[in-house]
Amino acid sequence: MHTICLKDNWTLTVLGKNVYHIPETPIETKVPSTVYGTLLEKGLIPDPFYRDNELDALKLMENDFAYETTIVISEEDRKADRLFLHFDGIDTIADVYLNGEKIGSADNMNRVWEYDITDLVAGDAADTVYQVKVVLHSHRAFCFCIPRQNSSQKKKQNARLEQHPMQCRDSRIFVKQPACTAGTGVRVFQMQDCSVRLLFSQ
Repeated sequence: MHTICLKDNWTLTVLGKNVYHIPETPIETKVPSTVYGTLLEKGLIPDPFYRDNELDALKLMENDFAYETTIVISEEDRKADRLFLHFDGIDTIADVYLNGEKIGSADNMNRVWEYDITDLVAGDAADTVYQVKVVLHSHRAFCFCIPRQNSSQKKKQNARLEQHPMQCRDSRIFVKQPACTAGTGVRVFQMQDCSVRLLFSQ
């Protein structure tokens, strides 16, 4: 198994209007990292742990965020039987895209997420540049308990979620996410404490 670590050359974008008026332009970052840590390091938000800054920091959790990078797969690596985009952790609700095409979703920060991209890159030139994009969604768009349902109700709910996956306030889904950061109600929205990798299976 050949591996390429994708820890550098990432950008973070705050999507939409936000409490800090941060423009929707890419901000240099790396993986692993956190949204709040990156914004604090770049001087774009005040320290959320200081006095009552947490009140504004919590409002930022209503936004979505995009992590993006580009990759090139060499001709030699393309000889592998299978190619995977591997995440050791994503916190928490996210969609993953390759060149604008959605390749999967995440809803649990306590597990590995791995996406087979073999067919998506097959036949492309060795110098093709691919954009990897991870959109972290606001957890405030979700509820964390599921009412008891019969099989008919579940089928209707699943059909609706497939059409509108991010509009599920009423459907109430379970997600696995961490406790709040110690001392504050601010969650971190992180690309987990491990690298993102390309895996080439022989």
